[in-house]
Amino acid sequence: MKEMPATLCFHIHCGKMEYGRCLQLQQAAAALRQQDRIGDCVLVVEHDHVFTIGRSGSRANLHADAAELASRGVACIDVERGGDITYHGPGQLVIYPIVKIPAKGWGVADFIGLLEEAMIALLASFGVTGHTDGRNRGVWVNGRKIGFVGISVRRGVSMHGLALNVAPALDFFRMINPCGLKNVAITSMAEILAEPPSLTEVAQGMGGILARSLTACKVEMSITDFLGLLEMEDAWHMQRA
Repeated sequence: MKEMPATLCFHIHCGKMEYGRCLQLQQAAAALRQQDRIGDCVLVVEHDHVFTIGRSGSRANLHADAAELASRGVACIDVERGGDITYHGPGQLVIYPIVKIPAKGWGVADFIGLLEEAMIALLASFGVTGHTDGRNRGVWVNGRKIGFVGISVRRGVSMHGLALNVAPALDFFRMINPCGLKNVAITSMAEILAEPPSLTEVAQGMGGILARSLTACKVEMSITDFLGLLEMEDAWHMQRA
């Protein structure tokens, strides 16, 4: 396979996917992106209930014990992204950009800022004014946190990404100190808007915003086709070895 143009960006719609499986998918895509065997990718996903704890996080910010986690069907996973503990679950849009950051001429802080600005632009398209806040990375509305950012970068390629509360069950956030912050209020688009958009509408809007932010040609792809591409790449690599 020929090297893909840097301006090509796959947008893969994963649907609802278990966190661990999606992490493996990120890792496989990132390994290929590091070698320039595929272009930049954006994974669009909704997770089952899970708490993830970043490199600077602590389980002291988790208020639930193992029995409560099990009774509510919530996994708890340590991950390599930056930041502390956060929640993912149904009704929350999660996007993982697998992007070669130096190829864009950006630093890591630039890229994190781009993800925040993308969420702010998305909210504005639905009439909601979002802003950044000195307390923590991410996006806030009237002092309540609505969007979350946490990435890792290896060999110039990002993993993990952003999460935006569209219509999740907010009570799960009360089981943690979100992002390590005590007494922080969490909100969602469903809580703010009288007629909130669907997760699909938000995903479509965010996809367009990110494509413009990444100055990339957006190529929509199903998860089935993307998995097929990764398998083809593995076969191609074996033939070249």
